[in-house]
Amino acid sequence: MALQRIIWLSVLGLGLILIALLGSGVRQYSLYAGHKAIADQSETLLFRFTIIREQLMDELLQAENGNLENVSRALEQFNSSLSSVLADRRIADEYKLGFMQAVDISGMVVMVRQLDARPHAPELRRNLNREMRILGERLLLFDRLVVDQAKRRLVGFQNILIGTLALLFFGALVALFWGYRRVVLPLVCLNSQGKEVLDGDRLEISCPADGRWLSGVVAMVNDLLRHDAEMADRLERQVALAAMGRRAIAALSQARTMEQLGVEVCRALRHNSDYCLVWLGCPLRPHGLKLLGVAGGGPGLVEPDNLALVSGLPVAGREPGKDSGPVQRALATGEPVVISDYLATVSPGLLQDTKLAGRRAAYGVFPLSEEEEGLVGVLAVFSTANEGFAPCELDLLQGVATAVGMALRQFSATAPGREHKWQLLGFNLAESGGIMAGVAHEVSDLANGMINYAQILADEPQEQQTQREIAAKLIGTGEQLTGIMKKTIFYSRGGGHDEEFLPLGEVLADAITLSRFSMKGSGILVEQDLPADFPSLPVNARRMQQVFMLLCEQARRTLDLRYPTKDQNKRLLIKGEISSRKQGRCLRLCFNGQSSRIDPELLAGLQEVVAEQGGELQLDTTGAEAVVKIEFPC
Repeated sequence: MALQRIIWLSVLGLGLILIALLGSGVRQYSLYAGHKAIADQSETLLFRFTIIREQLMDELLQAENGNLENVSRALEQFNSSLSSVLADRRIADEYKLGFMQAVDISGMVVMVRQLDARPHAPELRRNLNREMRILGERLLLFDRLVVDQAKRRLVGFQNILIGTLALLFFGALVALFWGYRRVVLPLVCLNSQGKEVLDGDRLEISCPADGRWLSGVVAMVNDLLRHDAEMADRLERQVALAAMGRRAIAALSQARTMEQLGVEVCRALRHNSDYCLVWLGCPLRPHGLKLLGVAGGGPGLVEPDNLALVSGLPVAGREPGKDSGPVQRALATGEPVVISDYLATVSPGLLQDTKLAGRRAAYGVFPLSEEEEGLVGVLAVFSTANEGFAPCELDLLQGVATAVGMALRQFSATAPGREHKWQLLGFNLAESGGIMAGVAHEVSDLANGMINYAQILADEPQEQQTQREIAAKLIGTGEQLTGIMKKTIFYSRGGGHDEEFLPLGEVLADAITLSRFSMKGSGILVEQDLPADFPSLPVNARRMQQVFMLLCEQARRTLDLRYPTKDQNKRLLIKGEISSRKQGRCLRLCFNGQSSRIDPELLAGLQEVVAEQGGELQLDTTGAEAVVKIEFPC
């Protein structure tokens, strides 16, 4: 408000000064024009009077006064002109009265006419000559007075104008000095502070003593600086989270045993400096904890019972105060459970001799899989960050937990008596592992790209357009990574009772996306030739996705055997078309590159799954290569 008031007052003052200067110029011009007009009128009167007097003198010197009638008419015209001059308001009234009282032009006209009637009257001649002399003297005096009056008025106004301009100039100097002290110096001070902020010598700027009117601007700039610092911290944290996710994915792809997987994943997550304790395990019933891996926390939390008690799980001889702890809630709901300042609810005696003693930490529990999957486990993280877990951080940790659950299910798939969906279809762990390895490498590459984009923003000041381009790439890569993880999670969750139905085209697209990664590692080109008007046929998403991915994996194995090295014919073509048959229109999908010696039991299992969805699957071996054809009625 103060800055706006100063600006408005300055504009108003300048406007008034300009108006005053314009009025002064108009007044100056008016006075000068009046002075010139009065001088011209007075000179004209004197000139005409001189002519009339010369004409009268000539007539009086002659013996006969034959032209006195012309003199009388000239005097009458002169009297009329003099009356118009005296009527001018620019001439002071006292000058007009003095002049009119001293002369009598009408009487002179009468005397000229009398002299014309009596040319030899000496008395009339003397009187007329005296009146003419008096009139001439009065005209000269009148001319000097009125011209001097106009001149004095003009000069007086000029003196006032000059004095006013001098005062205005002095006022302008004072205003400039005041403005320099109250406006320029505070701005120079702010500019100096801004350079210090850019150099990193200070975190925010302060309002100068003489620049209180800048308090609003200073507050806004400080808010922007704090927001920029928060964004930088958030970006740095995002970079750390991306690096953490990359390490976790690398640990998943490199682990050879369940125990190695748990330890390496916990160590990878512990690289985040905000995490003081990370553990991975399976709660046991009725109490206890099967610990798969732990990182951080100190030696006091190495024992499973101690760790379970601190984490809110029941242990033998000691039960938690609540009926359902965070771990049980996470397993029951299948959703992450986050408790801010969780350590405040834990007895200090339990934290003695641990790295958690005297600290404030948020507690996040992320389920690895649902209870009906047969493997119950959680990923638990203690974070000392001031804001706890960010939303994107929760999504990342839940994605890691889901990927860990997928890997653990693969390790446990070979346990005695455990049935697996892929085993029923003849899809062994090596094939599933190949797909998961391809996905892991793709996710790792995308994570590396996100880290590189974010590091550019964090390390170097870029132009605004460049920042927008890098941010757009970062967002696009993150969305691509999220999409891949969602498809992988959906595929890996298993379970025979999932009745989620999705359009056939969407299920096929997700399966191609996941299979493309393993195909890329084998040097196989995946091509699609699908109709633009792909019908929206609802199918069991899980079952049909497994069928499509199995066909793609069978094609990969067959092409690898057929072309051990890189070859231009090493490609998988998935073709779709709308065809007609007796029962009506149908959608036909063809997968080439198949083996003609496919396992009959596997083929029968695939045909059974497709038949459950109302379709038909056939193996065509009449061509140069075997083709699997799937038809669905439209």
